[in-house]
Amino acid sequence: EPWLTVDSHEGARHGQWIPHLNNANDPNKQDSSSTTSAVARDPNAKHVDRELAAAGETVNYTVEFENEGQGIAYGVYITDTLEPDVDASALVLPGGEGGVYDPVTRTIAWFEGEVGPGGKGERHFSANVRADAACGTEVTNFATVFFPSVPETTPTNGVTVTVTGHLCDGDGDTVLDGLDNCALLPN
Repeated sequence: EPWLTVDSHEGARHGQWIPHLNNANDPNKQDSSSTTSAVARDPNAKHVDRELAAAGETVNYTVEFENEGQGIAYGVYITDTLEPDVDASALVLPGGEGGVYDPVTRTIAWFEGEVGPGGKGERHFSANVRADAACGTEVTNFATVFFPSVPETTPTNGVTVTVTGHLCDGDGDTVLDGLDNCALLPN
């Protein structure tokens, strides 16, 4: 029996599939079971340039993505939703990386399209911790990498920045008038 291989097409939007037939339907081919499929695989990671930041300070983020599989991944895209303690008005997306920010959902998206076997890349952005973020606040961020043609959706590791400042002591705990005002961190 002939069978069909379905791949997504470069430029396809999430959920949109554009099928094509493989050579298993070739009448000269005797055994369709000998057709091999190469699968794409998506590891990824998230990095931040600091673990501590003062309220209002800029934090730089990096998202890594890679296709470790043997097949081409089509329609690849990455999303990253900003936490409420991130000041989106100070968001910087480097030119040439194709990042687009949606202020309604507070989500950055990068459409990568086709990522071949062994293909990898990085996407970057920077934003400020909110100026009114309380000392000891943990700002956690992660991204999600989508390989729709596999299909595979993989969240990155989370990265956390703890808010410090002039009212905080060295371990990031707020201390005013000798009183411990931040139960999140030990004094």
